[in-house]
Amino acid sequence: MKVRVVIRDEWSNEDSAVQTSFRRLGELLGVPVVIEPDWPFLVKELSGAFDDVSELANSVVGCVTAWLRSLVDLLDGDYYPDFASALSKQAKSAEKLQVLLEVRSRVRLGTSLC
Repeated sequence: MKVRVVIRDEWSNEDSAVQTSFRRLGELLGVPVVIEPDWPFLVKELSGAFDDVSELANSVVGCVTAWLRSLVDLLDGDYYPDFASALSKQAKSAEKLQVLLEVRSRVRLGTSLC
């Protein structure tokens, strides 16, 4: 139940930080940004690392928000024009930017274009 409340309040709420970041990135790219976490899978795989599963959901929301804001900063600041151009071109050809969240046994942070 706690996870559902966090998802409702912090993920799905149009006024939430993550939704604001979705919209801003979408504005920069000119396409919708889609991230649809498989919450039951994430809870199953990660719940052992958290005393309270609502903290798991807050952590996912926080990580995605930080990633979105970082990407917005990169695109807004024109720090890596080749990356920005490739991302924009790929997203426009797909008519959206679809982001997948993965669970791995080793920590490996990164962003790649597929």
